[in-house]
Amino acid sequence: VAKADADVIQISGGDGGTGASPLSSIKHAGCPWEFGLAEAHSALYNNNLRDRVVIRVDGGIRTGRDVAIAAMMGAEEFGFGTIAMIAEGCVM
Repeated sequence: VAKADADVIQISGGDGGTGASPLSSIKHAGCPWEFGLAEAHSALYNNNLRDRVVIRVDGGIRTGRDVAIAAMMGAEEFGFGTIAMIAEGCVM
C-alpha cells in the first residue's frame, strides 16, 4: 500500500465498534490495535517506507494513556469513536 503512494494506513482494532454486530462477533472477532500497529510500523520501517505514509489507529481507544501508547508505537493520527459513544451514554 505504501509503495502505491497511499497517504494513510488505517489500523482498526477489534475492541471498538458500534455494538450493532452480533454479540458473538463483538466478543470473539478481531485483534487489539496494538498488534496491527506494531506489525505495520515494523514492516514499513524495515522496508524504508515509513516516511511515505501516516499511520492512523482506532478501535477501542478510550483514554489519554491509549493515545500515548499508540504514539510511542508509531501512530500519528487517532480515532475516538468509542469514547464519544460512551460519553453520550451508549451501553456497548
